[in-house]
Amino acid sequence: MRVKRTSLLLIVITLLFFNGSDQALWAKEQQNEALKVVGYYPSWVAEERGYEVKDLPAEQMTHIMYAFANVCWEGVHGNLDPSGPNPREWVCEDEVGPVDVPNGTIVLGDPEQDVRKVYPGDDEEEIIKGNINQLNQLKEEYPHLKTVISVGGWTWSNRLSLVAASEETRNTFAQSAVDFVRAYGFDGLDLDWEYPVSGGMPENERSPEDKQNHTKLLEATREALDKAGEEDGKEYLLTIASSASPSYLENNELEKLANILDWIQIMTYDLNGTWQAQNGHNAPLFYDEEATVPWADALNVDAAITGHLQAGVPKEKLLMGMPFYGYGWTGCDSENNGEYAFCDGPAQIGTWSNATFDYQDLKDNYVNQNGYKRYWNDASKVPFLFNETDGTFITYDDPESIAHKAQYVVDKGLGGAMFWEASNNRDGDLVQSITTVFNGDEQQACEVPEWSESTIYVKGDRVSKNGMIYEAKWWTQGDQPQLSGEWDVWKKVKVCQGETETSIWSKDLTYTKGDQVEHNGMWYEAKWWTRGEDPSQSGEWDVWKHVN
Repeated sequence: MRVKRTSLLLIVITLLFFNGSDQALWAKEQQNEALKVVGYYPSWVAEERGYEVKDLPAEQMTHIMYAFANVCWEGVHGNLDPSGPNPREWVCEDEVGPVDVPNGTIVLGDPEQDVRKVYPGDDEEEIIKGNINQLNQLKEEYPHLKTVISVGGWTWSNRLSLVAASEETRNTFAQSAVDFVRAYGFDGLDLDWEYPVSGGMPENERSPEDKQNHTKLLEATREALDKAGEEDGKEYLLTIASSASPSYLENNELEKLANILDWIQIMTYDLNGTWQAQNGHNAPLFYDEEATVPWADALNVDAAITGHLQAGVPKEKLLMGMPFYGYGWTGCDSENNGEYAFCDGPAQIGTWSNATFDYQDLKDNYVNQNGYKRYWNDASKVPFLFNETDGTFITYDDPESIAHKAQYVVDKGLGGAMFWEASNNRDGDLVQSITTVFNGDEQQACEVPEWSESTIYVKGDRVSKNGMIYEAKWWTQGDQPQLSGEWDVWKKVKVCQGETETSIWSKDLTYTKGDQVEHNGMWYEAKWWTRGEDPSQSGEWDVWKHVN
């Protein structure tokens, strides 16, 4: 078992040398620096949704959870449960081909996407390519970043009970965790077992002994990773994704798990969904006394976090999960703007599948447009959409609700935030909401209102949009700032990272002629529209020119 005490001791000693106000400020700064921003990146979004590793908002994240690896059993992995999204099994493989490994060995979930797909700039002769190589390249660009391989998930938790059931398979799993992180350059392992004892997909293996066996599996894995860390000169991370359900507290030894793990990230979402006839909020922060959905007092973010804390999880080892997606119902009664109504069923529209919506899609196509009106539940601190014409109700999170959640994390002294998942918000404004709050209130340079399509702006007015500050050059209404070119109404003033106004170049932002940025201590000016082109690599005929 590994327990970190050094940083806490350092804080206590240092506080002795500060006066009261300085102590408070210093302690707050230390907390903010320690806050984690953890995001899941599923293997399938690169191919199926065109969202690649390089598109991740890496500069604003501390950890990337790569989802998912699986466990091999009798030479195969996968899940034949017909209720799942992809009921099939595959032969277990590594980067070279099929492998003959003991039951319980961690294996690649999708070898083609994980290690074989060739991206621009890849050497085809390299054995390890694909998403994993892209993640390793991203870490070179952002040295602060850590990557963690996530094992299991909703679909691939079907055999984890079997893996945890015997000392032999637990040790196989633990040693394969070491082999996996070493082979592919990960900084640790995340076990996403959905769920020990009860819950999960209908045909999952499960046992009452899962409660104790979950602990034993993680103990064996912790021991193996710590031994490998001593040999490799690094500290490997071990985390889990837990459930917000009260039953999870009964079915797991959370205090013991917390002593083993670096942190626990609660999946504080899917608290209501289209599996219900009555609509409700996906991730209400607080209990709404007006809510008529079952278990509303227990199925909210605050209740889940309180439950974990009372079960013995230290607050600094607890991360709040935040959803970057929403659910929709149709045929809902219009009373109370459709909220908590019984509905005809799941919506027959969605982003990638019916009734499920990426935040990016909602932002671009639904919020206050096409018949959908945004409402706000102030008790639960979440928005929702309702279309009176067809009775479609959509629950989701947006920058306002995410900011409330992030502030809760700060106020409670939690370890940080986790989100599922990055491709659902390609503009990055939800991650920006998290980091803005985590960066604290002492810097106010970026406190300008968010751009609104309905607001009239005049010359000199400033607005924020997608992490940028824009200034109006003349009267305007409805003109999107990020679409403005050199001769349009909006001009880019600064980049806003957290709450700090900066001109530091970012690969994720668009620049137009005349924009100036700082990069590696040098200043550059754009000669025309550009995005993702490193100023330090520009020559005489390229987009950036060096300026004093």
